[in-house]
Amino acid sequence: MSDTVRISASGRQRLLEAAANAYEAIASDPQAAKDYGDELAEMEGTTADGLDCP
Repeated sequence: MSDTVRISASGRQRLLEAAANAYEAIASDPQAAKDYGDELAEMEGTTADGLDCP
């Protein structure tokens, strides 16, 4: 059984556009960008893969 999800080219395009719009909205709001960065930093130590992030 495969866990792969297939989406149409137009579905992929809509997904990428929505993601780009969301990141643009965060980047344009200094408080949202800070909150997002803080959240990422908080999650930094949650993986157990032994890899360091740049």
